[in-house]
Amino acid sequence: MLKIFIPDQEIYDNKKDEFFNVKGGALSLEHSLLSLYKWESKWNESFLAKMEKRGTPLTLEQSRDYVKCMVVDGQVDDLAYYFIPEREWDKINAYINAPMTATTFGDSNEPPSRDIITAEIIYWQMTVLNIPLEFEKRHLNHLLTLIKVCSIKNSPPKKMSKKDVYKRNRELNEARKKKMHTKG
Repeated sequence: MLKIFIPDQEIYDNKKDEFFNVKGGALSLEHSLLSLYKWESKWNESFLAKMEKRGTPLTLEQSRDYVKCMVVDGQVDDLAYYFIPEREWDKINAYINAPMTATTFGDSNEPPSRDIITAEIIYWQMTVLNIPLEFEKRHLNHLLTLIKVCSIKNSPPKKMSKKDVYKRNRELNEARKKKMHTKG
């Protein structure tokens, strides 16, 4: 969870020729599947595709709206989201991009998937992999890593190529010859 602070603002309204106050405050944010679902329900686009730079990047309005979707605690005026300080944006972006896990994956020979991942696809993956629904409130990167780990652990072992089988058999035979002190 990330905590940010948006200061109160005094704004001048040209039409009414007067000043008014915009209430800021402290907000607790969570980058989660639930946040993703709320945002995609409004914008009808894949948030992750935009984050991976597959399409057009998020607009400032879409970014502000995602922050609203991330709020789990705290309340500010809607206009306050227009006055999020730069240092808070830096914290938000670092939080969204943080892996939130120590799990790493080795380089794979498989090309990255070109599928567009949406909230519904992630919910489907959770269902197929028997991941409890409560995980929708966890950090999204942590959930995606868990899905990948479950997929890897549930997949059947890769078949060895003929070349690898021959190599393994050669090594086993050499080890046996050494152990038995024979030439073959």
